[in-house]
Amino acid sequence: MAINNILLFVSCLLLSSCARGLLYTNTITPACTDMRGSTIGAATVSGGSYKIEVPTGRIDLTAEWDSRAIAEVAKRNGITKIHACDKKTFSILLGIFRKDEIIIYGEKL
Repeated sequence: MAINNILLFVSCLLLSSCARGLLYTNTITPACTDMRGSTIGAATVSGGSYKIEVPTGRIDLTAEWDSRAIAEVAKRNGITKIHACDKKTFSILLGIFRKDEIIIYGEKL
């Protein structure tokens, strides 16, 4: 009986809104906040960085690669004028695996 109560409590905690984002997160938020008078643009490109973090007792094992810098992603994809940008975050298992992506709306040559 006590084991069932513990399992029910843990399930409710993990599935409740208080624990939102602990197991899985996939959100899009504005990265550019001053958008007065700008249009979205004809082109949409994205670029991101990946991070794997393994928490251990004494040392943290972390690997991060690629870039999500706005100017670098725009240049790499041929965007000449940036109108807006969003940040997309995908995370699994308390952030052990994380992908941060920048989405750029603008114009190409």
